Amino acid sequence: ALVIEVVAAPILALMRREMAFGQVALVNIAIAVSSAVTVLTLTSLGFSYMSFAMAWFVSATFGSILALLLRSEFWIFKPLFSNWRGVIAFGYYNGLIVMLARMYDQIPYLVLGRFLSFNAAGLFNRTLTVAQLPDKIFLASSISVVFSGFSSEARKGGDLKHHYLTALTYTTAVHWPALGVLSILAHPVVTFLYGDQWLEIVPLVRIAAIASFFSFSYALNYCVLLAVGAIRDAFLRSLVIWPVCAVLLLIAAPFGLRGMVLSLLLTVPFQAMVSLLFVRRHISM
Repeated sequence: ALVIEVVAAPILALMRREMAFGQVALVNIAIAVSSAVTVLTLTSLGFSYMSFAMAWFVSATFGSILALLLRSEFWIFKPLFSNWRGVIAFGYYNGLIVMLARMYDQIPYLVLGRFLSFNAAGLFNRTLTVAQLPDKIFLASSISVVFSGFSSEARKGGDLKHHYLTALTYTTAVHWPALGVLSILAHPVVTFLYGDQWLEIVPLVRIAAIASFFSFSYALNYCVLLAVGAIRDAFLRSLVIWPVCAVLLLIAAPFGLRGMVLSLLLTVPFQAMVSLLFVRRHISM
């Protein structure tokens, strides 16, 4: 299934590059529907956990076939080495960026598990999950569209500043009110999602939601850097923000779970500030 998925990946990337999101949505819907139907059918027939493995295979096959039918451009599968240095450089820097981000994501849980308890680590995880709901609902789904738009404008030599500021305007118009509502209605939201046994995280969710007000530009900044080909600057940005934020988390650890959540009021604005400084090197603002 993993090998079959590779067939659809470059075609979907090409569709996104050309902003053919209708076709991308069609392929994704086909993958989701075929996976769900396969799981339900095989589970009812008694295939147990193998249902999920078979569903992955079936959905990958359906997705790849549909992608090829929509874009029968087999030339993209021909190996080329004309720009291998650029590909390796991009993969190198992007891999380091992902590695640093993943390491930073795990630090709070390692620290909380070491200094407090696994229960505290679980509370921290649930706090971030709830506080990041506006990001996942309103921002994550639009990032691929924004990135394609930025890249298209960069290739044409257009005014990225205008598009960047417009994207920030739309983002804050939706993101900030959602975070405000979440910080006010944290109690009913937590009760609805997790039940009364998780009410301990309500004040923590409010703090994390307030800190998230500063995260509105983070994904957009990364998109801008990639669009202008500044993958090295994106790596340098990660090299600055993640170690500093990790140190701040370690400093806050002795103050307990609440202290680590309060540290987000420092780390999130710091991430936004550094990211903006790197973006300004490529967009005059």
